[in-house]
Amino acid sequence: MTISANTATALASAYQNQYVRGLGISLKSRFPSRTHGLQPNELDEFVGGALSKCRQYGIDQELDVRRFVELCVLYGPGFDRDLPWAARILAQEGVSGHERMRQLDEYELFVLGGGPR
Repeated sequence: MTISANTATALASAYQNQYVRGLGISLKSRFPSRTHGLQPNELDEFVGGALSKCRQYGIDQELDVRRFVELCVLYGPGFDRDLPWAARILAQEGVSGHERMRQLDEYELFVLGGGPR
């Protein structure tokens, strides 16, 4: 069986849409007060923007991607540039996406005491 380039592109797009929708559903479940009132298309757009940033920072492991999206919910979609501690961690040269996420998590846990209230 051979799959054409158009079919492969369509399948990848469908998978991406399904992944975005699944993350959105998870966010609504985990953070109802922060996602209340967002329409499905708005949530999809929010998640899509966060995924673009993940690619920019080399964050490509599923749990790291999910955590980055959660940080966008907790601190705002611009946390990666608006919060000096996050911007510093994410701007490091020669550091993997996984290591960046580990450092973000440690900062949030040990310096911020577990995140925003």
